[in-house]
Amino acid sequence: MKKGFTLIELMISITILSIIMVFLYKTYADINVSNKVYIENKNKLDKFEKIKKMTFVDLLTALNGSIKVVKENKNRDTLFMQTSHSLHRRIMPYVTYIVKNHKLYRVETLYPFSNLSTTKNSFDVDFIGNVKKFKIFTSKQKNIYLLDIEFSNNKKIIQKIKPFDEY
Repeated sequence: MKKGFTLIELMISITILSIIMVFLYKTYADINVSNKVYIENKNKLDKFEKIKKMTFVDLLTALNGSIKVVKENKNRDTLFMQTSHSLHRRIMPYVTYIVKNHKLYRVETLYPFSNLSTTKNSFDVDFIGNVKKFKIFTSKQKNIYLLDIEFSNNKKIIQKIKPFDEY
Protein backbone atom coordinates (compact mmCIF):
# COMPACT_ATOMS: atom_id res chain seq x y z
CA MET A 1 0.00 0.00 0.00
CA LYS A 2 1.38 3.39 -1.02
CA LYS A 3 1.47 6.29 1.41
CA GLY A 4 0.49 9.57 -0.20
CA PHE A 5 -2.35 11.87 -1.17
CA THR A 6 -4.89 11.10 -3.80
CA LEU A 7 -5.77 13.56 -6.53
CA ILE A 8 -9.17 14.25 -4.91
CA GLU A 9 -7.55 15.10 -1.58
CA LEU A 10 -5.16 17.52 -3.28
CA MET A 11 -8.01 19.18 -5.21
CA ILE A 12 -10.06 19.64 -2.02
CA SER A 13 -7.12 21.16 -0.12
CA ILE A 14 -6.33 23.55 -3.01
CA THR A 15 -10.00 24.62 -3.14
CA ILE A 16 -10.10 25.28 0.60
CA LEU A 17 -6.83 27.22 0.38
CA SER A 18 -8.23 29.30 -2.52
CA ILE A 19 -11.35 30.18 -0.54
CA ILE A 20 -9.25 31.25 2.46
CA MET A 21 -7.01 33.38 0.21
CA VAL A 22 -10.04 35.15 -1.34
CA PHE A 23 -11.35 36.08 2.12
CA LEU A 24 -7.90 37.24 3.24
CA TYR A 25 -7.52 39.43 0.15
CA LYS A 26 -11.00 40.94 0.66
CA THR A 27 -10.17 41.71 4.30
CA TYR A 28 -6.84 43.27 3.31
CA ALA A 29 -8.53 45.46 0.66
CA ASP A 30 -11.20 46.60 3.16
CA ILE A 31 -8.51 47.53 5.69
CA ASN A 32 -6.68 49.62 3.09
CA VAL A 33 -9.87 51.50 2.18
CA SER A 34 -10.74 52.21 5.81
CA ASN A 35 -7.16 53.33 6.52
CA LYS A 36 -7.40 55.89 3.70
CA VAL A 37 -10.64 57.25 5.15
CA TYR A 38 -9.14 57.46 8.64
CA ILE A 39 -6.00 59.18 7.36
CA GLU A 40 -8.07 61.78 5.47
CA ASN A 41 -10.20 62.48 8.54
CA LYS A 42 -7.10 62.70 10.74
CA ASN A 43 -5.49 65.19 8.37
CA LYS A 44 -8.63 67.35 8.39
CA LEU A 45 -8.69 67.29 12.20
CA ASP A 46 -4.97 68.08 12.37
CA LYS A 47 -5.44 71.12 10.13
CA PHE A 48 -8.38 72.32 12.21
CA GLU A 49 -6.42 71.86 15.46
CA LYS A 50 -3.44 73.75 13.99
CA ILE A 51 -5.73 76.67 13.11
CA LYS A 52 -7.14 76.68 16.64
CA LYS A 53 -3.66 76.62 18.15
CA MET A 54 -2.31 79.31 15.80
CA THR A 55 -5.13 81.78 16.49
CA PHE A 56 -4.97 81.11 20.22
CA VAL A 57 -1.20 81.59 20.48
CA ASP A 58 -1.28 84.70 18.27
CA LEU A 59 -3.75 86.42 20.58
CA LEU A 60 -2.24 84.97 23.77
CA THR A 61 1.21 86.38 23.00
CA ALA A 62 0.01 89.70 21.56
CA LEU A 63 1.75 92.77 22.94
CA ASN A 64 -0.16 94.92 25.39
CA GLY A 65 -2.27 97.46 23.55
CA SER A 66 -1.35 96.22 20.07
CA ILE A 67 -4.65 94.45 19.35
CA LYS A 68 -6.92 96.47 17.08
CA VAL A 69 -10.23 95.16 15.77
CA VAL A 70 -11.89 96.82 12.78
CA LYS A 71 -15.58 95.96 12.40
CA GLU A 72 -16.30 95.36 8.70
CA ASN A 73 -19.87 94.05 8.93
CA LYS A 74 -21.96 91.73 11.13
CA ASN A 75 -20.03 88.61 10.03
CA ARG A 76 -16.57 89.96 9.40
CA ASP A 77 -13.89 91.77 11.36
CA THR A 78 -10.25 92.52 10.60
CA LEU A 79 -7.76 91.87 13.38
CA PHE A 80 -4.42 93.70 13.68
CA MET A 81 -1.81 92.92 16.36
CA GLN A 82 1.84 92.61 17.17
CA THR A 83 2.75 89.28 18.70
CA SER A 84 5.76 87.25 19.70
CA HIS A 85 4.38 84.23 17.81
CA SER A 86 5.72 83.80 14.29
CA LEU A 87 5.10 81.14 11.68
CA HIS A 88 7.80 82.53 9.38
CA ARG A 89 10.74 83.16 11.74
CA ARG A 90 10.22 86.85 12.28
CA ILE A 91 10.99 88.59 15.54
CA MET A 92 7.92 90.29 17.04
CA PRO A 93 5.92 90.26 13.80
CA TYR A 94 2.80 92.21 13.01
CA VAL A 95 -0.04 89.83 12.26
CA THR A 96 -3.29 90.64 10.50
CA TYR A 97 -6.29 88.36 10.08
CA ILE A 98 -8.32 89.55 7.12
CA VAL A 99 -11.31 88.14 5.23
CA LYS A 100 -11.60 88.68 1.48
CA ASN A 101 -14.25 86.94 -0.63
CA HIS A 102 -15.17 84.63 2.29
CA LYS A 103 -11.54 83.48 2.59
CA LEU A 104 -9.63 84.03 5.83
CA TYR A 105 -5.97 85.00 5.49
CA ARG A 106 -3.20 85.53 8.03
CA VAL A 107 -0.65 88.15 6.98
CA GLU A 108 2.67 88.29 8.83
CA THR A 109 5.21 91.09 8.39
CA LEU A 110 7.87 93.04 10.25
CA TYR A 111 5.94 96.31 9.88
CA PRO A 112 2.35 97.26 10.64
CA PHE A 113 -0.08 96.13 7.97
CA SER A 114 -1.11 99.67 7.06
CA ASN A 115 2.47 100.38 5.93
CA LEU A 116 2.80 97.34 3.68
CA SER A 117 4.40 97.97 0.35
CA THR A 118 5.41 95.07 -1.85
CA THR A 119 8.58 96.85 -2.91
CA LYS A 120 9.94 97.60 0.59
CA ASN A 121 8.56 95.02 2.97
CA SER A 122 8.44 91.28 2.86
CA PHE A 123 5.35 89.59 4.15
CA ASP A 124 3.85 86.13 4.14
CA VAL A 125 0.21 85.35 3.55
CA ASP A 126 -1.25 82.10 4.87
CA PHE A 127 -4.65 80.90 3.68
CA ILE A 128 -6.59 79.72 6.73
CA GLY A 129 -9.82 78.56 5.13
CA ASN A 130 -13.20 79.49 3.67
CA VAL A 131 -15.29 81.19 6.32
CA LYS A 132 -18.85 82.32 6.85
CA LYS A 133 -17.98 84.40 9.90
CA PHE A 134 -14.85 85.87 11.52
CA LYS A 135 -15.64 88.01 14.56
CA ILE A 136 -13.62 89.33 17.50
CA PHE A 137 -15.45 90.51 20.59
CA THR A 138 -13.75 92.48 23.36
CA SER A 139 -14.78 92.68 26.98
CA LYS A 140 -15.57 95.98 28.68
CA GLN A 141 -12.19 95.84 30.40
CA LYS A 142 -10.59 95.53 26.92
CA ASN A 143 -8.33 92.69 28.04
CA ILE A 144 -10.35 89.58 27.22
CA TYR A 145 -11.12 88.62 23.64
CA LEU A 146 -13.64 86.18 22.24
CA LEU A 147 -12.71 84.79 18.84
CA ASP A 148 -15.60 83.40 16.79
CA ILE A 149 -14.81 81.71 13.47
CA GLU A 150 -17.36 79.75 11.46
CA PHE A 151 -15.99 77.87 8.48
CA SER A 152 -17.90 77.05 5.30
CA ASN A 153 -17.98 73.37 6.27
CA ASN A 154 -19.90 74.39 9.44
CA LYS A 155 -16.97 73.80 11.80
CA LYS A 156 -16.62 76.48 14.45
CA ILE A 157 -13.87 77.87 16.63
CA ILE A 158 -14.89 79.83 19.69
CA GLN A 159 -12.02 80.82 21.96
CA LYS A 160 -11.86 83.07 25.01
CA ILE A 161 -8.37 84.54 25.22
CA LYS A 162 -6.62 86.83 27.67
CA PRO A 163 -3.19 87.93 26.36
CA PHE A 164 -0.17 87.24 28.58
CA ASP A 165 0.69 90.93 28.87
CA GLU A 166 -2.65 91.50 30.57
CA TYR A 167 -1.93 89.17 33.53
